[in-house]
Amino acid sequence: MKPDSIKKVYILDLVTLIILFMAFFGVLIPLFIVPPYPISDARILAGTITIPIIGVYILLNIITLVALSAGHTVGKFFQILFSVLMLFVFPIGTALHAWALYELYSDSEAREYLARSS
Repeated sequence: MKPDSIKKVYILDLVTLIILFMAFFGVLIPLFIVPPYPISDARILAGTITIPIIGVYILLNIITLVALSAGHTVGKFFQILFSVLMLFVFPIGTALHAWALYELYSDSEAREYLARSS
């Protein structure tokens, strides 16, 4: 059975995934909507830079969720990597993933669970 702290980290990652999808489509959709004013080059450049970055975050989050839910040791590695990257996404990513790192390291049962599963 999974420890409660692993379940909390999993829920925090699901919330992050929802927020990342909202950000992805929040950047993508305005690029396709033709406004009554001309689209600036800066808006297109910002979209073309932001969309792949958010896509990498989404992909890393999905890998983390799958590995963590399976209870693999790799899940801990990906969770640490993803949480450290999300610490730079201020303020929501910082708050959620500082809490996720705290939950991951404060519970000895969670450390044992991830260490013994392979």
